[in-house]
Amino acid sequence: MRVFLFVFSILVLTFVASCGRTAPVYDEALQESSVEEPSRRENCPAETPAPPPPEETWYVMPEVSLPFDTVASFLAHTQEMFDNDGGALWGFPFHVPILIVDPVTRDVIANRADPSEYLAPAGHVFYGTLPEDVRVWAAGVLTALDFGGEQWVVMSWPFLRSKDHIHRLGLVAHYAMHWHQRCPDFFGGLLAFDNSHMNELEARMSIRLEMNALTRAFRTTGDARTAYVADALAIRAERRRIFDHAEDENIFMNIEGLAQYTEMALPANSPQDIRARVLNGMENMAFQVRDIGLERAFGYFVGAMYAFLLNETDAAWEQNINVRADLGYMLKDAMGISELPPIETINLMRFGYNAISREEHEWADARARMLAWLTEIFINQPTLIIYGNGLDDGISLGFSGHMSSFTEFGTIIIGNTDFSGSFGTLNLRNGYFRRDEADSDSFFIMVTAQSLVIDGNRITAQATDGNRRHSAWTMYLNEGYTFIEYGNGFRVVRCI
Repeated sequence: MRVFLFVFSILVLTFVASCGRTAPVYDEALQESSVEEPSRRENCPAETPAPPPPEETWYVMPEVSLPFDTVASFLAHTQEMFDNDGGALWGFPFHVPILIVDPVTRDVIANRADPSEYLAPAGHVFYGTLPEDVRVWAAGVLTALDFGGEQWVVMSWPFLRSKDHIHRLGLVAHYAMHWHQRCPDFFGGLLAFDNSHMNELEARMSIRLEMNALTRAFRTTGDARTAYVADALAIRAERRRIFDHAEDENIFMNIEGLAQYTEMALPANSPQDIRARVLNGMENMAFQVRDIGLERAFGYFVGAMYAFLLNETDAAWEQNINVRADLGYMLKDAMGISELPPIETINLMRFGYNAISREEHEWADARARMLAWLTEIFINQPTLIIYGNGLDDGISLGFSGHMSSFTEFGTIIIGNTDFSGSFGTLNLRNGYFRRDEADSDSFFIMVTAQSLVIDGNRITAQATDGNRRHSAWTMYLNEGYTFIEYGNGFRVVRCI
């Protein structure tokens, strides 16, 4: 099943349109396709610099539910971070339009005016309340909200509030990169990818060995670094030979890995600061991948690590970046590695093979138990289903949690999730959400539907297993929609 991209990190994902393509067989031809003429950027909207702030500095404190001074100060620091970069990292100014939103009151504070002049100036920022027809998300970040004639990076204040200052700046840098990646003249736009092979035991072991080899390479220099990089690329080549997902891996690493690289590099004050942030962040991520679906995690780590290693060479690699580029082959060329060692000659033990093998076999057993549990709650118990083709428009989604794919169930998300569409809104406070899109006619979302409580257009559910609550959600149906009994559960439909 093809997995669609949410531009969200471990944080929030925004679904993007699929581009029809056939993944090619992985061979040396991909090396050639990753070195192209520099992308044309002169026509890209991302080149537009931020407008100057309002001339008046005195203002009456706006009546908004957000902590105005705190948010305004944070936006000022993001402006300072973008100014300090001055286009050095990627060759273009990084200023992007940012909205900080209170998802309950819909109040917003922005770093620039909207072309329609809906937002009012207050000092160096702008504020207002989003109209009802503009959707907001309680969790995480959205990178392409169309409001007032502008495309915004939208950040939920409750989400940002829990982060420290540097983490907030890094998140802005991460999603600013996603905003720029949407521009075809810079990056080629955003493409769909399918990394479901990362649910296979052998692929998971391979990518973790590659991660460890890259981390060792980053900690060393000279011939030792070259040897570790060669080992990492050989491990990668064997995995891609077996699973034939080279292009999908590259797309994911270029989208999320380069955004992760930007997140760590842009707020840094020095090369030493960058190295410290990389080692801390990458080691934390390498630890976390044992517990989450690697298909949605490995690209952050591996893509960023290849980028940091490339950054410490003399190669002008940034000029050849596009959505299909091969960062591994770029590094191979930049380091002068002529050939890779045969996989059977690599001492995998020094990259933690024994521990990885034990942990991944345990993970495979846990995944089998999870599949049995999903069968119970999505097949044997009542559910509520919303079909995409039964709505007046599409469904938007924001989430903060873990995501994994199952052939039998499509995409499963565990954690806080917000849905919105013409049907209304649904907030899954905790539990399991199923999204399946085998084809455009059968796209649907599904949640468990035990113990429904109906109060007008407000529907709540709390699913339990014995004394343990495993899912809880609240839905508000818009006028013109209702729900009916469907199978052993319910379905949201338009009123006739």
